[in-house]
Amino acid sequence: MSIQFKDIVVDDKGVAMFIQIENFKVNRRNDVSGTENAIMKHIPITKGLRKLLDELGYEANKGLEKYIIAKDERTTLRTRMEIVSKAFSHYWQFTDSGKKVLLKHLRKTYLTSLVQQFGEKATLISSHSGIEVLKKHYINDQ
Repeated sequence: MSIQFKDIVVDDKGVAMFIQIENFKVNRRNDVSGTENAIMKHIPITKGLRKLLDELGYEANKGLEKYIIAKDERTTLRTRMEIVSKAFSHYWQFTDSGKKVLLKHLRKTYLTSLVQQFGEKATLISSHSGIEVLKKHYINDQ
């Protein structure tokens, strides 16, 4: 909810490579959030993410301090996050899958996919302390 187009890092040819954002969880724990000592996360830009960024106006907004997911100045970050979570749950009901799926399940799906594709190196992308943490809390082994 806080990612801006300026957070997209490109290579020397101008191709979007990853999104660089602050690792808020780690930085808050270490009391370095918002400082020059803050630890950054790097989110790889996959074909699917690139397509979404293009649909959200990447070319017109490259490098701008403009939120990728529109920011309504009248709401707090927490409120926007709650709205997105509730909207996801609401629209999931229309899939008729019979499963109860919450927004947090997307994170588990993403991390499971990372481990399947990159093995233990997935922790370099997810910023988790080790593969055991991922396996214990996030990976779906089904």
